[in-house]
Amino acid sequence: MSSYENKVAIVTGGSSGIGKETVRKFAEKGTSVAIVDNNHDTANKTAEEMIKKTGNHNIIGIQTDVSKSLEVERMVNQVTQSFNRIDYLINSAAIRASGNAITLDEEAWDNVINVNLKGMFLTSKYCLPKMIESGEGGAIVHISSVQSFASQKNVVAYTTSKGGINALTRAMAVDHAAENIRINAVCPGTIFTPSLIKSADRFEGEKTLKEWGESHPLGRLGESNEVADFIVYLCSNNASFMTGGVYTVDGGLLAKLPVELPE
Repeated sequence: MSSYENKVAIVTGGSSGIGKETVRKFAEKGTSVAIVDNNHDTANKTAEEMIKKTGNHNIIGIQTDVSKSLEVERMVNQVTQSFNRIDYLINSAAIRASGNAITLDEEAWDNVINVNLKGMFLTSKYCLPKMIESGEGGAIVHISSVQSFASQKNVVAYTTSKGGINALTRAMAVDHAAENIRINAVCPGTIFTPSLIKSADRFEGEKTLKEWGESHPLGRLGESNEVADFIVYLCSNNASFMTGGVYTVDGGLLAKLPVELPE
């Protein structure tokens, strides 16, 4: 039996990109997984897909707007009713909006901050008591970004939200260390995901993706599975002395001076 069996993970944003790959890796290791998405059909279709791919039948999809307290509380209760416990929380749900402090409207600002930052606070708020009740501790991983350290132009809300995630991670790690609940953040570089392809299509498609990859010292884009491997590792017993960390998985992007993030 692996250390991940008989465990339960919640993955927000679990229907695409890094979140979806994290779901797959947990499921393959025998973990029960709740896929959280703001679209009911997407959540359930992803759960069905992962059951077929992994042979793990303990996978469910739950529609949830992570920025709404009542919906998050309902989701957490549904997970505990289905699986009796919560061991891992992976906060991957995120949105973007283009604009600087002048051009970005207030509603767009609020939407990004509410989903990307408040959403992580709310899921943690309702999952932490369940982890504490079990007496066995747990692990929370927030998905941040290299843009928490260095920004490109016209993403003021996104960059701000990711910087807040790093601070939230450190504060939570200090607050809950005595309960054996470890909280870390992962900061990916430019990762080949459906959302990245959509962003590149606004420019020159494949050429733009190639240029973005070449901006990293390793000379390529990252893959979702490379980030997911580290997320799953942070939940393992092998990472038992790791909490409050903010870790880059970025192909060396932040090691470049000056840092020039792709637009």
